[in-house]
Amino acid sequence: MLLQILEIAQWVVGSHAVGPQPEAKPFDDLEQKIFALAKEYGLDSLVKFDNRLEQYFETRHYEETCSAMEFVDKFESDSFWENLIDRLVERDVVKKVGHKVLSEMGPKERIMAYGEREDFYAEEFENHGLERVAIVVEP
Repeated sequence: MLLQILEIAQWVVGSHAVGPQPEAKPFDDLEQKIFALAKEYGLDSLVKFDNRLEQYFETRHYEETCSAMEFVDKFESDSFWENLIDRLVERDVVKKVGHKVLSEMGPKERIMAYGEREDFYAEEFENHGLERVAIVVEP
């Protein structure tokens, strides 16, 4: 399970990175330390050392049997829909009341203003996914 947690953490830290990430080095170092202990704990079928690269890597067996990415996929899917709804609701409320009025609303007022639109989009996407989403180009 610790190896799965590491994989999820590494995905969050570096999945969208382009090129080296100096800020990810502490995560990479921790991963290598834990991978180095794999054999000692009977997990050598999951992690192997590459002498040429002088680094530990997950084995094909690990990649084929690990379920970490299932958690990541579910999280990303749920996050996508929540973020899409949040952004559409924010856009709609700003269009309706304006930035100034929205910024002056208290928490209860904001919840009331957002609630109806959140329900609308949640139901729409639950029933139709992206099927009825379109970009409208105004002339």
